[in-house]
Amino acid sequence: MTLYRRRLLGILYPCVVSLVLFGLMVSKHGSSKERRRTTEPGMLVATHSNRSCERAPYLYVTFHGGKQGEGINQVHRYSRDGCFLGEVLSMKPAVDFNNTDAEPPKLRELRGTVESQHTGELYVANAWKGASAILVFEACSGALQKRSKKRTPNTPLPPRAFHRVLATQASNAAVYHPYGLASHQQNVYASSQDSNAVVGLNSITGLPVPSKTENLTKGVIFAASVDAGGLRGVAFDDNGRLFAATRNAGVMVVEKSGRISHHIPIMDSIGVNYSPQERLMFVGSPNEKSVFALDVDGMKIVKTYTAEGMAHPAGITSFGGVLYVAGHDTRLVYKWEIESMEFLGSFAVGGGDALEDLNLGSC
Repeated sequence: MTLYRRRLLGILYPCVVSLVLFGLMVSKHGSSKERRRTTEPGMLVATHSNRSCERAPYLYVTFHGGKQGEGINQVHRYSRDGCFLGEVLSMKPAVDFNNTDAEPPKLRELRGTVESQHTGELYVANAWKGASAILVFEACSGALQKRSKKRTPNTPLPPRAFHRVLATQASNAAVYHPYGLASHQQNVYASSQDSNAVVGLNSITGLPVPSKTENLTKGVIFAASVDAGGLRGVAFDDNGRLFAATRNAGVMVVEKSGRISHHIPIMDSIGVNYSPQERLMFVGSPNEKSVFALDVDGMKIVKTYTAEGMAHPAGITSFGGVLYVAGHDTRLVYKWEIESMEFLGSFAVGGGDALEDLNLGSC
């Protein structure tokens, strides 16, 4: 072999070896695009051995529910990576709470959940028309915190004990088939599909807030027309404006005075969620099979989130620059990076029942 050929082989050999090794890595692990495909609906899997499963806040999921044995009448807790961490609600009253109800109500057809900004307690909409109510469960401090410390690692977190009934249809006619819940200052607000109203209640006493007009039921701050087809999700922005989703009339933006200042034509809207970091209001629409990001300063749609197979986006929440959406029919939770709109995958929610609300829980 000539000196020239030996020198040429000396130059080419490292390059050939590098290309072979790279080919082996690609065949074993896939390209970045291929790895991203493994996070398509139903593919993202996490177990309790994953340390990220232990990090709060968690995702609270509600289901369509129904008669006993026909659906899931409970709130399930998942990590943001998809680990199932147990049931959230316990109807056994906390031993350290002076419960005034002789018998706790039956959980059935749960919809919206929200943690109070004022008390830290968890509020849950019991939507069954036979027992429409807003139920209250303990905060993540005190007794629950002590029970959590006694828990064995990598086991389900303890449930939140039942405290009291905040309101029922009997105590407030506007609470009829409640759906969405929102916390704002010292009050909790509930939308109801059959009363077509949003009612404000003191988070401790359950007393109604002052109504915006004399003709409305006590505590009602917004009433949609019958043509609106029923109210769904509700949320407040930093300015104290209420965003109320309706089936047929899009999203109504209600000022503190009760005046409707904007009408956002996103038809068949269900879930709404506000991210103060991005100043975006997220709105989901099965009609459009998408979730839209609304700039609350300009009241314009600035981003759209879609995923293959997502036909019925329901509950929506966000945290840490990530958007989470519950797929009603697919029983999947979808994830996107908010800023780039990059799809981050999805994970399956077990139980075999359709998904409804999706929110954050501290414990």
